[in-house]
Amino acid sequence: MVMLGGFLFSALPAAAESSVDGKYEFSIQLGFGSRGDAVKALQALLATDPTLFDVQNITGYYGPKTTEAVKKFQAKHGIESVGRVGPKTLRVLNTNLLSNTTLVKASTDGTSTCVMLPPGHYIAPGQLKKYGAAVLDPNCMVMLPPGILKKLTGGWIGSGGSGGNQNDKTAPVISSIEVKEISTTSATITWKTDEDAVSQTLYGTSNTYGSTTPKSTKYAKTHTHTITGLSANTEYHFQAKATDRAGNTATSEDKTFKTDKTDSDKPEISSVTVISTTNTQANIFWVTNEPATSVVEYGTSDSYGSNVKNDTLVTLHYRTLTGLEAATKYHFQVQSKDAAGNTGVSGDMTFTTASNPDSTAPIISGLTTGSITATVGIVSFTTNESATATVYYSTGTPVNKGSAATVTGALNTTHAITIPDLSANTTYYFLVEVKDAAGNATTATEGSFTTLVS
Repeated sequence: MVMLGGFLFSALPAAAESSVDGKYEFSIQLGFGSRGDAVKALQALLATDPTLFDVQNITGYYGPKTTEAVKKFQAKHGIESVGRVGPKTLRVLNTNLLSNTTLVKASTDGTSTCVMLPPGHYIAPGQLKKYGAAVLDPNCMVMLPPGILKKLTGGWIGSGGSGGNQNDKTAPVISSIEVKEISTTSATITWKTDEDAVSQTLYGTSNTYGSTTPKSTKYAKTHTHTITGLSANTEYHFQAKATDRAGNTATSEDKTFKTDKTDSDKPEISSVTVISTTNTQANIFWVTNEPATSVVEYGTSDSYGSNVKNDTLVTLHYRTLTGLEAATKYHFQVQSKDAAGNTGVSGDMTFTTASNPDSTAPIISGLTTGSITATVGIVSFTTNESATATVYYSTGTPVNKGSAATVTGALNTTHAITIPDLSANTTYYFLVEVKDAAGNATTATEGSFTTLVS
């Protein structure tokens, strides 16, 4: 049975493993949507801190409330607040499980129940009766807090081996030493002992050490110490040290590890591309092999003079250059700086902006009429740029474009527009309108001609 935060579970949850020394350990990862006793155990452990989780919410379902509580727990212990229980969170949960919770478990011989309660509760009235358990059963191997230990028994209560009684003269056996999570400035050391012990790590740049981690405050068989404030790319010596409850101390042989080197590699820049340009702006894209800032230096020469930048660390970079001159060649260079301050720089590259858009209307000149017959008239003229031509005509004046007949000509600079199917001996009035490829239009002064007598 597992008693956590006021809740008694009839079976050890799948998230934990028991051992003969009465210790429990979370061993599986949990996340949103998980269900079962494993989640209940997690919720109950979180509920030991009322600021994290309400004991009334222990349901066995990993939902939004549990996710939020795990995020708070992670933030409290310096872990990234992702809301799911992964390896780093498991390690901290196990530390809390062994030091801050109420546990009830089957004894080693299966005939009785052992209790491990928070300090101050071992002799609280009604506690043992409430759970139908015994704290002084010789099969339990449960260690009492020092003050209670002295008051009730004067030593270790348990069977099998030296444990921690006053006759114990054997130092703990240290094994399974590992160095994990090495960075440029820190390393985590773990090891095991064959009996409960407090521990610390001696370390330094030689086997004389000189520095130690704080001594652990809880007796345990699994030990973890994180060493911080180290120098990058440096070999360190260390030694594990453990002291059991009887005061016997053991130290390991000298071991070493080397911290990671400081990042000195510049970001690699590739795929630099001018995606698009207009008459006043250009869009620049590039890729880096690691997250880095985005800077474009640019100007009308390779000495640049202007820049656009963004300090967000990304691998895909996109910057827009604005306020450029039309039909102008520009030089540019991209730069990216990683989190360690290393800067990658591209070579010099160029692009040319587009010309300003055409906003000038065509000019009409040489407007004449000719080859007039009884049924046909021809209007001739030129334009200073290629343009389409439309002739509006009617027998009334002024010519109304909306109601007049029309004849059109193709895009050209020389125009001769034939107006067919006219009436003989009739005066016709006309307007000439021309429009260039950009849509700029010009309308000439109204003209007229009279067809011949048939």
